[in-house]
Amino acid sequence: MFFLKKLRQDIQLEPIHFGAKLKEHVKARIRQELAGSSQGKHGYVVEIIDIADEDIAVGLVDNDSGCVGVTAQYTAILLRPFPLEVLDAVVTNAVESGFFANVGPLEIFVSRHGMDEDITFDYNKGDCWCSDDQEIEIREGVVVRLRVTGITIEAGCISAIGTIKDSYLGQYE
Repeated sequence: MFFLKKLRQDIQLEPIHFGAKLKEHVKARIRQELAGSSQGKHGYVVEIIDIADEDIAVGLVDNDSGCVGVTAQYTAILLRPFPLEVLDAVVTNAVESGFFANVGPLEIFVSRHGMDEDITFDYNKGDCWCSDDQEIEIREGVVVRLRVTGITIEAGCISAIGTIKDSYLGQYE
């Protein structure tokens, strides 16, 4: 789920940033560009913990533009989901085919086939999934406990599908 990992990033610096505060600018730019972004197979960068001065390598000057390519290593907290992992998520949208829930930046879709048979979509209550005995009511803002069944990792985002069909899963109170 959450990992502490040392990663590397290459950035291009314009000549205006050369000077005594070069390393501070590199640190600020890495924090600005990477915090909250997806790093593919590594997961989402939740927070950048440390960028040491000695981890910022001297770069090479590009003769055409005058920019310098700098490589920096940083330590970050990463959110990386795995199949069959159980998570608590907040429902963001309930639709006829299922509902969407978020765990931080990760969006998980639970289809109607991933729910018990007694849970149906109720138009009268305002777009929510309700059980026959009215004890379960899954709507926007409700916290659910779900199991991740599949993950798709693309260049800019990670998406997942889940289920609430197992024991101890479903609406969380």
